Formats: sequence, C-alpha cells, structure tokens
Amino acid sequence: METLAFLANIGSLVGLAATLWTAWRAYQSKRYYLLVGRVPEQLETLRAHAGDLARANLDPRRPRSDVLGALKQVRVTLESIADNLGRSERKAFTRLARQIRQIEQADSLDADTVSRVWAESQALASRIDETIQNRKFAR
Repeated sequence: METLAFLANIGSLVGLAATLWTAWRAYQSKRYYLLVGRVPEQLETLRAHAGDLARANLDPRRPRSDVLGALKQVRVTLESIADNLGRSERKAFTRLARQIRQIEQADSLDADTVSRVWAESQALASRIDETIQNRKFAR
C-alpha cells in the first residue's frame, strides 16, 4: 500500500512538471508569434506614422494640431508594439511613448524635439527589425 502511495506521489510530481513545461513552451510560442507575426506589421505602421510626423514637422504653415495628431499616432503605435515585446525590448518603446506624451501636454512644440522623436522612432524600428531577424534565424 505504501508503494502505491509513493508511486501516486511520483506521478503527481511528473504531471506537475509536465504541466509547467507545457505552460512555459506555450508562453514562449506566444512571445515568438507576437514578435515575428504581429510586430512587423506594427513596425510598418510606425514608419508610416513617423513619415507623417516628419512631413507635418517640415511644413512651418501646418497647424499645431496636425503635428500633435501625428505625434499621437506615433505614440499609440509605440505603445502597441511595446505590448507585444518582451521586457528587455519594451523599455525603450515605453520611454519614448512617455516622452511623446510629455511633448503633447507641453504648451509649446519645438521642431527639433519632434525631429528627435522621429529619429528615435526610426532607430527603434530598425533595432526591433534586427531583433526579429535574429529571432527567426535562431529558431
């Protein structure tokens, strides 16, 4: 009888280990899908909105609301991308999104600051694009 209880305990531990392993693999698969499947589409959207931001920033006659609208689109896209990234890659995107939110709430809008936002968003897009390619190659 003791042997049966011992075997039941061993079986229970093996089942727990299998469940944990399966949950970990599912989590890794989800992260991979989000990075390789969803983020490239969002990067294209980010580049398009960053282009709109650059065009709005270059035209001195454009109303402030156009630049703010383009900034908002870039911020929303950055937040969406950050939601689909792992913790280590997410920090730069959330930092830039917070910076954009501060710019949106400021009284004045500096063209140089908007240009820096554009440049940083392009750099982040390139860096994550490279990360995606590395992840695809590693798998």
